[in-house]
Amino acid sequence: MPLETVCILTAMLLPAAITREHDGVRIRVEVASNLYTWTVENLSAAPITSFAIDVYHTYDFHAPSGWELDGPMPEGTFRAWTTQADYAIRPGQSGQFNTRFTSRGAIIGFGNATIGLDDGTTLQIPQVWRPVPESARSVYLLAATLGATALLYAAAEALRARRRSAALTAG
Repeated sequence: MPLETVCILTAMLLPAAITREHDGVRIRVEVASNLYTWTVENLSAAPITSFAIDVYHTYDFHAPSGWELDGPMPEGTFRAWTTQADYAIRPGQSGQFNTRFTSRGAIIGFGNATIGLDDGTTLQIPQVWRPVPESARSVYLLAATLGATALLYAAAEALRARRRSAALTAG
């Protein structure tokens, strides 16, 4: 099997979305190309009036209609809110927040999303996907993984060639 096929199959096995649920709020994060989309669904909480999450190397921020944005800033906190009750995310409703990220060192990582409710309560939703800086460790880990994959591929090809040669000599 060619190395390119192995890489494509590996990428297909990785999830493109993750869902977190906490205190009556569900957040589904989808990553497609260079777009992060956080779908915030109110399952049973008071109306949601704010959403915030730390980001890295991002641009082109969007929030639901009737919501305001803080920023936009390429690094820092993506923050959106509404002061109008008609635009709050009520139980059974959802709203989408999204931003694009650059490939300059931003990778998928985890962080807390902060949800503000109209009763003044603040919820922290843990382990939500967000763009984070790429660490030196992850660069070395990627290089080591690619190197190990290449070595395994080369070893498998060498073994296959040896078996073919042995079969030709025997037959």
